This record gives sequence, C-alpha cells and structure tokens, in this order.
Amino acid sequence: MPFAEARSTLFKQAVTCWPRRPTPFRDGISVSPNDPSPSEFEVKLYRWTAGGTLNRPFLVVILRQADKGTEVRVSEGDYSCNLAGTCKPLGLSQHVDRWLSADLSCPPIDTSSW
Repeated sequence: MPFAEARSTLFKQAVTCWPRRPTPFRDGISVSPNDPSPSEFEVKLYRWTAGGTLNRPFLVVILRQADKGTEVRVSEGDYSCNLAGTCKPLGLSQHVDRWLSADLSCPPIDTSSW
C-alpha cells in the first residue's frame, strides 16, 4: 500500500476505533498520532485512568515510506497488570494488519480490569 494511503487509513481507523473514555469501572485509551517527518507517521496508545493519568504507551505503530510501498512496525505491550502480576494485552496490533489489508472493521475492545 502506498505510504499516503496507509497513513490516511491508519489515522482514520485509529481515531475512530481505539479511543475509550475512562469511567469509574474501566480505564480508557488515549490515541496520539504524530508526523515526525514527511516520510514517517506514528500512532501511540496510552492507558487513560479515571484519575486522568496517562501511562507510558502500550502500543506504538510506525509507518515509514519505503521504496516499494510502506514499512510497518508495530510494538504492543500489556495494557494493564493486576496485583497478582497477571498482565493483559489487548491484541490491538492485529487491527493494524487488517486495516492495511482493507478490512476497516472496529472490533470490540475490553478495557475492564479483572
């Protein structure tokens, strides 16, 4: 996929599908898109708590213009960990692959604690 099309698709889908406002019962997701250069685009996702705290990003997507299309790098960590040390990834990296393959669906995201 050409860089401009990949950038437009990722931006539109990320700001449409991923943001979640926190509630007293669930943490939210803050989406932070950025254009560090004309040939690079990145999206970072942060866990957004009811107290307004944004932790370090748990998902980073970087698109770079390449000679033949677009280079895509996705790094996803855990969204949250409970007191027992069990951690929970959200599996959002698979959304990027689907979106860039023309499946523009927005699957449900469970940000509830357990």
